[in-house]
Amino acid sequence: MRNPRPVATLSAAALVAFGGGVASTTASGEAGAAPASTPLCSITYPDPMHPMRAEYSMVSVESAGAGATTFAFHTVSKALVPYKQQASVTWANLDTGRTGGGWDSNTVAEIDRGRTTITLPTQQVGSGRITVVAAVSNTAANGWTSNLDCTAEYTAE
Repeated sequence: MRNPRPVATLSAAALVAFGGGVASTTASGEAGAAPASTPLCSITYPDPMHPMRAEYSMVSVESAGAGATTFAFHTVSKALVPYKQQASVTWANLDTGRTGGGWDSNTVAEIDRGRTTITLPTQQVGSGRITVVAAVSNTAANGWTSNLDCTAEYTAE
C-alpha cells in the first residue's frame, strides 16, 4: 500500500534553514543528531524474520546543488535477527519529462537493531516538480522477503 503524496519544496537556502529531518537512534533507541535533510515519505513493512513486527524506513531528500538531489533511507529497527535491505528511487521531472533512478547494487545494507541509513548516489533530477517512488526490498536469512514503497512529490530548485 502506498502512502499519501506529501509535497515538499527544496532549495539550498531552505535546507540550510530547515536543519530538521529524521532523528537518528542508537541500538538502545536513544535520540541522536538529526540529518540535514527534508522528510519525503515513509515505508512501513514487516520484519522479514518476524512478520508480525513492524519496521519502517523514513525517506529523506537533500539538495546537492544545481538540480542534483540525494535520497536517503533512514531505517529504525527493533529486529532480533539482522536482514538485508536494498533501497531505490525512481523519479520523474514533471516539468522536463526527464526520468531516472532504479535499483543500484551499491545501496544494500544489513539492518540490525537500531538505526541504519542508506544513501543513494546523487541523482541529476533538474529543477522543477519531481515525483518519486521510493522502494525497499528486505531479505531475511530464511529467504523471506518484503517489498514495499512510498510515493511523494517535491519541487527541486
